[in-house]
Amino acid sequence: MRVSCQGKCILLAGQMLDLKVQFPHGPVQISGWIRWVKKTEFLRYEVGVQFVDVAPDIEALLQSTAWTEPFRRDRSA
Repeated sequence: MRVSCQGKCILLAGQMLDLKVQFPHGPVQISGWIRWVKKTEFLRYEVGVQFVDVAPDIEALLQSTAWTEPFRRDRSA
């Protein structure tokens, strides 16, 4: 998953991170590895997260949400 961040970024590639992802049916706690961090603008970053040990139902929810959220800027990336 690619995550946009604003402000000072303290995340580093290789770190493990616990995320709370908000879905229409409520939040889900997911663990993932930070794979990359890229500065896009002044105090704006994008972070690549690889999820680990995701249950099949949550994986399906993540995949379906990734292509339907209105705030997704660029589907080609």
